[in-house]
Amino acid sequence: MKKLIFIILSIANCILHTAFCPAQDPQFSQFYAAPLYLNPAFAGTTIKARFITNARMQWLGFSKAYNTYAFSLDQNYDNYNSGAGVMFVTDRAGGGSLVSNEVNVLYAYMLKLSKEIILRPGIQLGYNFRKLSLNDLVFGDQLDELGNVN
Repeated sequence: MKKLIFIILSIANCILHTAFCPAQDPQFSQFYAAPLYLNPAFAGTTIKARFITNARMQWLGFSKAYNTYAFSLDQNYDNYNSGAGVMFVTDRAGGGSLVSNEVNVLYAYMLKLSKEIILRPGIQLGYNFRKLSLNDLVFGDQLDELGNVN
């Protein structure tokens, strides 16, 4: 009975996750220039405070291009073997039909395992808000025989 309940809950979780989460996260072509977006363990890896801005505009030739922006700030805390940061990401897909905004807080801790080996685990907690504007979308039943919108 416990296995059956576990299987049902697992399937329900997959369905709900698929229904409420989009299939693709925002992407940056130069991902190494967005270290906090890449991995929260990079928080505080520089000696001084670091502020990073990233922008990506994809398919500019189309009227409804993809626009993604990210802003991050992180600081190293040597006395605590830690680093902390904050990151804001906004993504506008299809001319704003799908808008995704997220705010994240990041923390990383440095463990010296030996003189040559360092382990730096990181954690990221955040809030993500997504909005879909159905008015900007065109569905098949709105098209006539020639492909024009009714």
